[in-house]
Amino acid sequence: MTGLPVTLNGKVQIDAVVDFACLDSVINWHAAEAAGITRDSDEIEPAAYQAVADESGNTLPLSTAAFDVSLGELNGEQLSAGTRRMHIGMFMLNYL
Repeated sequence: MTGLPVTLNGKVQIDAVVDFACLDSVINWHAAEAAGITRDSDEIEPAAYQAVADESGNTLPLSTAAFDVSLGELNGEQLSAGTRRMHIGMFMLNYL
């Protein structure tokens, strides 16, 4: 994994962890809200699954929304990853 500064919706730059083997993108609500997506936004949809929060099996709801993702500039040109649907919430994984 490696870190990369990305811009979401042209509003907020965050340091993202890039894992090229990962199937899903996840951001927290703080980053989503800074990018203009709130819990009450029309763009929010429930995720198809929930995150396991602890060893007791408690879950955390996840949502999804589309974000325009920019990867910065190269030779004066903006690099775009396009619009990506991301999960919003928190994952806490414990490998037993």
